[in-house]
Amino acid sequence: MAFRCLKPFLNVKRFRDCEDGAVTVDWVVLTACTVGLAIWLFTVITEDHFREAAVSINEDIQEATVRD
Repeated sequence: MAFRCLKPFLNVKRFRDCEDGAVTVDWVVLTACTVGLAIWLFTVITEDHFREAAVSINEDIQEATVRD
């Protein structure tokens, strides 16, 4: 199957129609997009949680009283 892709100049039509590597490229692009989307979502979600936690901690510190 892959052998026919190795000799593109012998039969141009067969080389043009050969899609053996196209599926691999599609999966690589699809996987990269999925990973990129997951990283972006993780960043957006955790950024809000960290901000809320920081505000909560800041409020607790400001409300705390100093003991002598």
